[in-house]
Amino acid sequence: MPDHFVDDQHFQDHFFAESGFTTGHYEGCTFERCDFTGASLGDCVFVDCRFKSCNLSGTLVLNTAFREVRFEECKALGVQWTDTNPMLLAMTFVGCQLDLGNFVGCPLTKSSFKSCTLFEADFAEADLSGVFLTACDLTGAQFEQTNLSGANLSSATNYRIDPEQNQIDGASVSWPEAMGLLHTYGLKWE
Repeated sequence: MPDHFVDDQHFQDHFFAESGFTTGHYEGCTFERCDFTGASLGDCVFVDCRFKSCNLSGTLVLNTAFREVRFEECKALGVQWTDTNPMLLAMTFVGCQLDLGNFVGCPLTKSSFKSCTLFEADFAEADLSGVFLTACDLTGAQFEQTNLSGANLSSATNYRIDPEQNQIDGASVSWPEAMGLLHTYGLKWE
């Protein structure tokens, strides 16, 4: 457990990409318009924190704990979410750019995505059971051995999911996006 404890603080317009980020336990903190590009958040614990309009692209999250953390209108390109601490992992993403994110093997059952772009994100072997992917663009997102049981994809767009390679029982989908479940069969639509 980190020695540095920060409670209910508001960080605004900080450039952690240049100054570095202090490893610690952050609870009830808000980070607004902060730049974490390429910074390391390794071994940090974030509980009930909020990131708003931050740039987290390329941020290192090795063994980072995100517990009830909300990301709003953040840019987080190429983040290796698979490196996070899986214990009690619970993240909410609203209006975020999560393109090229690596979620391989992540237990995301307590997470949600709303109005996000997830271009070419990798969800292989992730547990997305019961997760809402509300109004998300999944262009090029990878799903392989992914658990999507009960997931809500009814307003998600541009996904391609092979039902033979993934668990999709009970998932909610809508027409015409449901055709993304049939692409592997080479069907032609007329």
